[in-house]
Amino acid sequence: MVEDEADDKELSGKDSANVAVNDYDFRRPNRIPKEQKKTIALIHETYAQNLALSSSTMFNTEIDISLESVEQLTFDEYLKSLSSPTCILLFDMEPLNGYSLLEVNSVLMYSFIDKLMGGDGTVPSQKRSFTDLELAIVSKLANMFLKDLRHAWADIIPLEMHLKEIQSNPSFIRTFPMREICLVISLKAHIPGSSGLITICLPYVNIEPIASKLGNDQWHSRFSHKLPEEIRNIHLQNFKKMKLPVCALLGQTQLSMRDLLQLNPGDMISLEQRAKDPIKLRVAGEDKFFVSPGLIGKHKAVSVVKIIDKEKKNG
Repeated sequence: MVEDEADDKELSGKDSANVAVNDYDFRRPNRIPKEQKKTIALIHETYAQNLALSSSTMFNTEIDISLESVEQLTFDEYLKSLSSPTCILLFDMEPLNGYSLLEVNSVLMYSFIDKLMGGDGTVPSQKRSFTDLELAIVSKLANMFLKDLRHAWADIIPLEMHLKEIQSNPSFIRTFPMREICLVISLKAHIPGSSGLITICLPYVNIEPIASKLGNDQWHSRFSHKLPEEIRNIHLQNFKKMKLPVCALLGQTQLSMRDLLQLNPGDMISLEQRAKDPIKLRVAGEDKFFVSPGLIGKHKAVSVVKIIDKEKKNG
């Protein structure tokens, strides 16, 4: 018996020496598998590309949006990461239970609002809450954000997303328990004159019923095969809707400052362009076509003669 006890102690000592002990944070359990995070990343890469195209069309300017990260955070950690004021959209994802959040950095949202109101995207010099008029515009923009998000999720599960509330102060959001585990997706957006983050907070308890679909390898290959063609088609459809400034240039010349100061009504200015030569049609600031001027009814018009050869123009 004494020998057996000694052997047990010796074995116990050897086993404990070989066992690796890892720290475990019970406040932040690692409950979201990597495979599910990978699928979430693919979904929101698609979302970023779709949203970039939709917003570029809406604002008639180039906007770049890309996936920055997919993280697991508690709801409390997520709220503390947000600035105030910001723009938080509270929405549902039927038939899934509960609510989710989509947050747009205030700098980005102010720029979006200014562009929709005909400005150049100027951002207020001081932080402030949104006015009633600005909130009405935010509600319109929310439809675009949620529509593209719904399309991005369509291959996993058909969802209906409805805006429930717009909030500017993160501390007023009390929709979930503070220790609720959430998937936080961050998108980086660049627009002329400003840039910032768009974040999406998905409580894991909401998407847990479809967890098996998120971990299915078939979605990975499906996204990788379908994405380029789908994005190309969306790209073409959105570009067809874009409106571009078009200008026909009758001609140009150079004048000295003395001649310019002596100009009077009725004076004639000779241009470098000859009367019978075709003129240039400029599209969005670039010379694209040679055209011939004329009339359609009572309106001035141009007839396209030929496309300007870009290589010859650069040469």
